[in-house]
Amino acid sequence: MTSEAVFVMVARNPLLNSSSLVNKLGSSTPEEKAIVAKSESLQSLRKTMARESLLKTAPNKEERSLIHDIFINTLDPSGTTFKVRVKPEGTVIYIIHGRILFSMCRIFNFLLTWEFPI
Repeated sequence: MTSEAVFVMVARNPLLNSSSLVNKLGSSTPEEKAIVAKSESLQSLRKTMARESLLKTAPNKEERSLIHDIFINTLDPSGTTFKVRVKPEGTVIYIIHGRILFSMCRIFNFLLTWEFPI
């Protein structure tokens, strides 16, 4: 059995109430240097993903095309309106009563009790 831990080192300056510099870890052996190099690449990947998040930027042309294709695949080819939809194979739909929608706790507890096949 293998365990893996992820550490993010952060520091706050209590006087300025802002971030502070963190001293870099030193690496002396080739194994440690490989670990540090891997962590630096993961850090840049994490920053890139945060910068390109859909919460901050709109989908690019490729993503919009993919979303549109998924939408088109849910339409009935013989239908002439958007009202007739085709469920993809293996899709499960849950309808939640309206009074539960107002209680976030109940929604998440309800969803966590079900297995969602993908």
